[in-house]
Amino acid sequence: AEVLNNVALTQELFPNLVLAYAELDQVEGLDVDRDDFDKFRTRGMIAHILDEIWRKPECVASAVRLAEGEGGRELLGPFMAAVLGDLLHNLQDALDRLSSIRGLQDLMQNTAEWESMPINARDENRRFLASQENAASGFMRLALTTLSLLNMLAGVKELCRFFGEEPAVGRAAYACVHFLEELLGPNRTSLKVEDPEKYGFDPKALLLSVIQFMLQVGAHIPSFAEAVSREPDFSADVLGRASAVMERHAVGAGGE
Repeated sequence: AEVLNNVALTQELFPNLVLAYAELDQVEGLDVDRDDFDKFRTRGMIAHILDEIWRKPECVASAVRLAEGEGGRELLGPFMAAVLGDLLHNLQDALDRLSSIRGLQDLMQNTAEWESMPINARDENRRFLASQENAASGFMRLALTTLSLLNMLAGVKELCRFFGEEPAVGRAAYACVHFLEELLGPNRTSLKVEDPEKYGFDPKALLLSVIQFMLQVGAHIPSFAEAVSREPDFSADVLGRASAVMERHAVGAGGE
């Protein structure tokens, strides 16, 4: 609390946290199990701190000065790319685990098939389900934190422009196309698990957050729409479904 109420320290926090976030990619030769180090969890903690200090006007002003000053590109470019990379990793892993959970739930609900399995096989599937549930919750929590950070950054024009530069622009376009496909495409039924709240999974809220990011980047970077359309997996049908969701929830029209 003392740090957050200290204007000078708050101004210094943003550039230093950005640097720390990006440079975690440079950690090499570390025995993750022995040293109990998790890059994604550590970055999640940094994202939480950024969210807290972002409520202070002096922090936003510090970020804008960094973006407009000498050396801003060298610091913010890798940072934006790293955040996008984390979203791709964490959200995809969470969705993959949910798909696996759906398959296991279907298996267990097929009484005839389930009861025909040996007891040890059923026990193994139960243990695997518990493991997948735990992992899905963890990765979804990290993914939502990362997506919130992306929307926070994209909401400031001076920062958002870095999403229009490589390698961030390619990752941003791919993320938007890919996750719209995951949430609105033909495979979306594989994510319909029982009690999705248990895993922190709200498909509608997640979809709206992805759409919000795409709209914010597109509003500040006119060329972003072209980058999205050039993605190999781009689907006009999926984009049409996303547009329908936007209309229903007044996204991009004075709503969310």
